[in-house]
Parts: sequence; C-alpha cells; structure tokens
Amino acid sequence: SPHPHAAFSFGDLAAFTARPGVAGVFTAVDIPGRNAFGVIPPFADQPAIAQSPALFRGECVALVAFEPGAEADIADFPITWQTLPALITPAEAEAEGAALLHPTRPGNRLIEGRVRKGDVATAMAASAHVVEASMETSFVEHAYIEPEAGSAWMEGETLVIRACTQAPVMDRDDTALILNLAPERVRIIPSAVGGGFGSKLDVSLQPLLGLVTLRMGRPCRMTYSRTESMASTTKRHPAEMSGRIGCDADGRITAVEFEGRFNTGAYSSWGPTVANRVPVHVSGPYRTPNIHARARAIHTHGPVSGAFRGFGVPQAALWQEPIFDELAAKIGIDRLEFRILNALRDGDASATGQILNAVGIAPCLEVLRPHWARALSDAANATGPMRRGVG
Repeated sequence: SPHPHAAFSFGDLAAFTARPGVAGVFTAVDIPGRNAFGVIPPFADQPAIAQSPALFRGECVALVAFEPGAEADIADFPITWQTLPALITPAEAEAEGAALLHPTRPGNRLIEGRVRKGDVATAMAASAHVVEASMETSFVEHAYIEPEAGSAWMEGETLVIRACTQAPVMDRDDTALILNLAPERVRIIPSAVGGGFGSKLDVSLQPLLGLVTLRMGRPCRMTYSRTESMASTTKRHPAEMSGRIGCDADGRITAVEFEGRFNTGAYSSWGPTVANRVPVHVSGPYRTPNIHARARAIHTHGPVSGAFRGFGVPQAALWQEPIFDELAAKIGIDRLEFRILNALRDGDASATGQILNAVGIAPCLEVLRPHWARALSDAANATGPMRRGVG
C-alpha cells in the first residue's frame, strides 16, 4: 500500500497473470488458513496479505510470482486505491469519536501496563526536591545490514523455508497457522541473520514464500529491497512520556510518577510487551520506594512498532536520566554520586517487589569514579568548542 489508510479493489488479475513471465498472483483470498499473525498469540491481528482496507503504508495487499529471469514489472498492476482518513498520532487515535482500527479495542488502545507501589502522592509532597519532565521520541528503523530474504521448497510433504530470522519456532507456528498446515509439516531453517535487533522476531516474507511454493508446487525465493524492508517491517515505538521524580534532602529517591503513551502502529506485534515492560523498568536500577507508572500502547495508521533492543526501556531511560541530573544539581552533589547513592544493592526490593541478589550496578558505577573525575577535570580545563561539547 502506498497510503497509510486506503480501501482497494482489484481489476483483471487473470489478464495480468496471463502475461509472459508472470507465474501467479496471490491475494488474501488465497490464504488457506488463519490470515493473522502475531508474536503474542492472543493478540495476533496482522494479515500476511491484507484485505481491504490497508491499515499502514507498506502493508502487503498482493503477491506476484515471476518466472526466473523475467522482469518483475508491476507498474500497471490492476489495483485501484481509495484513500481514507488516517490516524497518524496517538492523540488522534484516542480522540473521542475516532474510528477504530480494530473493533474489539476501544479507544484504539491495545493494552495498558501499570506498576503501583507505596503512596506516591504523600511521598512526593514530602520530598525536598521534585523535578518534572516530558519527552517525545520517534520511530526508529533497525537498519540491519541484510534485508529480509529467503527461499522455500517442498521436501515430500514438508514445506521448507530458509530465511533470515531471530525466531524460527515462532515463524514455524505462525506460518503453519496461516497456511493451514500442521506445525510438523513446516520447517524453518534460519540463515545468517545479518542483523536483527528485534525486528526479525516477527515474520515478514516467510508465509508469502510458503504460500507460493505450497500453491504452485515449485521452489521460490524473495528478497526485500531496502525500501520494502523499511516500509513494511517493525520499528522502535515512538513514545510520549511525562511525569516527575522526587528525592529527599540527602538525594535519596522518594517517588516516581510516570505516564507513557506509545505509538504501536497498525498491529500488535510486541506492543503488549513494551507497554508492560516500561512501567516495570522506568525506575531503572535504583531504589524506588514509591512508584505509580503506567504505559499504554495505542494503534495508529503508522508503521507497526515491535521489538527493538530493550522493548521500550531505552525510551523510558531517556526520560529518567536527565531528571536525575537535575535532582543532583538541586542537591549540589555529583551526578555519578547521585546514582551510586540510589543504586540497588543485594537485599533491596525492586519496584515490583522482587528481593534482589548479586546486583552489579553499584560496583560498576563505583569503578567509574576515577575516570569520571578525570573527565570532569578535563572538561574544566578545556576551552572553546571542546569545552562546550563536554556538558
């Protein structure tokens, strides 16, 4: 789809299929099984080939197989588009009366995660210092060296798919459901991933390869261009985060209050994991006696947001760490010492109640002390542009 939200209809597919070099054309009606996949089965909602309407720019709506050596020309593929209003931001998607991307998800909310411990209001009111902050982050492309690529063939009754993947067992299970095969009839062979960083935890071309080989009884292969890869695969979740952190006069954290809204795009992917992990991890590796944190994943007509090294935790850390710097400045202590003072240690309870053992954050930070002192000294002695770049 060239549009973030569009209805579509096909023209004479039979005539297009009859062209020299075209081996077959496949649409959603050719999917023999459940036309929905997702890494978390109860939330599976993304079609391998979409029926009208398409819900994001780059969504697969048809598949064309070409004979070896034929020119892959789809410039005049018989499809007609009707653009529809698109919800681009979570604010638009949550607005009263906004159309639903998925009828069973009111307010376009996929899920909300929460952590609540202690009495945040009382602790915040008693804090010597409180710093509030808001921050937004954007979609981020994984940009791995190798785009999605693979091949498929039959070995007796077994469909074999070789593809770059981080999750061959999940690939097998989703592909089997889509193609209406028993899992033991699907074999996934992971090739060299060429980088994944989380995006290759979701299926991409695996069921498409399998569909062509299963229907035509012939081997096939497919490689995404960089443009196709960037348009159709998952991204890091954009985040809108706000809240406040309090500490006492000595610099010990007293309370954290956090709210995050994450743009999960058109389909679920790893959105439930992100929305649930962020409240758990937003307190970081620091003692936090009182916390109220929540994060919600909201559907938009944007790219599908999925896994990307940290599942939302890097976004939360970007919000938290500058607040620590401001609190340290208010108290008049060094930024590193503020973190050492609050670092979790053996026997401490995490924000979600686990009693921790073999905690390494404090020793790691303590080892930095001489290097940190040297860096501060170098910064103080620097002049001109070099000095400005240190802060």
